[in-house]
Amino acid sequence: MTTHSPQHPINGTINYPVLLLPQWQFEAQLVQVDGVTYMPIAAFCKRLGIVAQMQQKRLLDDAEFVEYLRKLPVLTTKGPREAWCI
Repeated sequence: MTTHSPQHPINGTINYPVLLLPQWQFEAQLVQVDGVTYMPIAAFCKRLGIVAQMQQKRLLDDAEFVEYLRKLPVLTTKGPREAWCI
């Protein structure tokens, strides 16, 4: 059975800083909300060359990780889209 983290309302502003890790040729947009910084799971999986949907399912099904997941608006070329972040 899949359990999902409760969706907390966003209080305040959302910021989108960029994480740069040049030694691994990695650049990812982060999401900062309510004083917490999150990384979109899909961006991290893409860099690792693994399928994001399967990893998201595993994280959502894992009682140790589910509390750290949050669905947040992530900026895309088509505008903001809700995405799982950790």
